[in-house]
Amino acid sequence: MKMKDSLEMLGKIAGLAALIIAFYVSFSLILWTLNERFRDPAIFFWSIFILVITCAGTVGGLKNQPKLVWAAGFILTVFSILAMFSIGNLTLPIAVLMLISAFLLSLGNKLNRKSANRM
Repeated sequence: MKMKDSLEMLGKIAGLAALIIAFYVSFSLILWTLNERFRDPAIFFWSIFILVITCAGTVGGLKNQPKLVWAAGFILTVFSILAMFSIGNLTLPIAVLMLISAFLLSLGNKLNRKSANRM
């Protein structure tokens, strides 16, 4: 397996790991809201927001489009910083995994272009 292929594969795996963590965080927040006495629709909204952005980034990673993964990573990072004292600390690992995935995919694409120019 070539270096570029392994980098792209690691990028895709990191994106899938981010999606798994996003599902866990979203469902645990929704279940926590349902079990507690208070019903806050904002928790449900932000859980779905995190899930949709992470799904978009993961699909971009699986289709080898690092720009979409970069966008999802930056959106989640900004959200993590803005919501640091509430839900932001739960989304920071997802954002970091998305940024790692985007970096690996971009590096794999760059190596792919360099090897194509040599031929």
